[in-house]
Amino acid sequence: MNKYTQVVTIRHLFVSPGHNYFGRPKDGPGSHPTRDVAQAELVADHGILGDRYYGVAAHYDAQITFLAWEVFIELQTAFDRPDWTPLLMRRNVVVEGMPLNSLLGQEFELDCGEGRVLLAGMRECSPCVDGCDACARRAEMAAAAVGCAPGS
Repeated sequence: MNKYTQVVTIRHLFVSPGHNYFGRPKDGPGSHPTRDVAQAELVADHGILGDRYYGVAAHYDAQITFLAWEVFIELQTAFDRPDWTPLLMRRNVVVEGMPLNSLLGQEFELDCGEGRVLLAGMRECSPCVDGCDACARRAEMAAAAVGCAPGS
């Protein structure tokens, strides 16, 4: 594995205990809160403690999802929607300065000052179908999101 160090900024860390866009609810999105937290507990082979995908077998290759801040800004601009927030994207970690697509198929570490976290870039994240116009546009922007699995 090639090792290099890159300084990135974690702009947001989102955790939601439940699915607001599971399937196609006739009554609109669910009411589970999404919290923008200062820190979260990551558990190897399970994800973010308290998040909707924690330990869910169908999501072992995307227990933690990342979104590029730069892509989010492009979406705001393309749709002329300065009122949008990254929370609409339904991704866990919003990062700036991190080349997400180059992490596909790679292990990488994040060190936020309290120890290193080993992650593996598993796959591009598919957009949700019920969230908003931005989610549909996100499918066209390959650098938008990467699903990761926390290692031991």
